[in-house]
Amino acid sequence: MPDDVRAAVPGTATDAATDAAQRAVVSAGIPASAAADAVFDAIRDSRFFVLPHPRAARASAEARLEWMDGRTPDGPDLESLLRP
Repeated sequence: MPDDVRAAVPGTATDAATDAAQRAVVSAGIPASAAADAVFDAIRDSRFFVLPHPRAARASAEARLEWMDGRTPDGPDLESLLRP
């Protein structure tokens, strides 16, 4: 989102630390081609969930278990996403 638009939309302004964290998470992510391959494989294999990374599988399972226990799942742990 362009900065001038972000500043005009309530609740979307970010500070430098948030911007830096977002850039770090994006740069640590998997290539778009790997995500596309995971989607293709899931469709071909008739799988409901598309989990392009082993940590995504664990995080998804843990979130579902929290939900089933009546708890609100935590948001993503951004720091863990930056670890190899």
